[in-house]
Amino acid sequence: AITLLSPNYILPHPDLPAKNLQELIAYVRANPGKVNYASSGIGSTGHLTGLLLNKLAGIDMQHIGYKGSAGAVADTLSGQVGILVDQPVPGISHVRAGKLRAIAVGTTTRVPALPDVPTAQEQGVLDFESSTWFGFWAPAGTPKPIVDRLWGEIRKIMRMPDVQEKFAPAGYIPT
Repeated sequence: AITLLSPNYILPHPDLPAKNLQELIAYVRANPGKVNYASSGIGSTGHLTGLLLNKLAGIDMQHIGYKGSAGAVADTLSGQVGILVDQPVPGISHVRAGKLRAIAVGTTTRVPALPDVPTAQEQGVLDFESSTWFGFWAPAGTPKPIVDRLWGEIRKIMRMPDVQEKFAPAGYIPT
């Protein structure tokens, strides 16, 4: 199957004194119940990623769910919320501009779009893995010749250099 992997990132505002994940964990422990993280909504992968970090690191960041990434990004950029936990597309340009700091990626290996950002596992949070993926589905019972044709065309499209050039800088990983 062809999927498109979209890692989740931990993206603090630069004013937050944590430069890496262990410093963030220490900061949250020193400020129990006072550190908030924004996500694109309740039940989103950003929300669940924050909960996973809370559980694995034994910390208690408070979740603020928004109705989409736009508000979460805006409030993190303004410093109203200390941390954005989201996929790369809403925040990657702000990381590159220095307006947000990427301190951890949820994949088990570093991501080519932001190769200097270490994984959470590299930083001692074992068993941490959090990504979103997108795939292609067909209804049950779709005739095999149609599935085979779709598979072949999708595979061909996903391997096109211009398609790859669009996904890679945005932080997506075709797999």
